[in-house]
Amino acid sequence: MEKKDLRIVYMGTPDFAVESLRQLVEGGYKVAGVITMPDKPPDGDIRYSILR
Repeated sequence: MEKKDLRIVYMGTPDFAVESLRQLVEGGYKVAGVITMPDKPPDGDIRYSILR
């Protein structure tokens, strides 16, 4: 199987995954999608964060 035949769905933790995803794209692989975790809410009371 050749690179052009593969369609990759990539999952990873952002801090760890960025470089390996970059290597796949630069290597000519077709990345069909990237799955990430949603942003976490800020620590503490959101109302306090907005007022700051």
